[in-house]
Amino acid sequence: MGSHQVGAFTTEAEAEKLLLRLQAEGFFTELQINLVPVHRRVEDWEWDR
Repeated sequence: MGSHQVGAFTTEAEAEKLLLRLQAEGFFTELQINLVPVHRRVEDWEWDR
């Protein structure tokens, strides 16, 4: 079983809306939300390594 990205969103709420929409349409596989930190400044990234 492989993995695929079906969308990228800036908030978890928007990602949840996509999951609900795909489930309502009978999407045939289980999807998961993968949270990826996005940093505005290099200094923010330094603390998250």
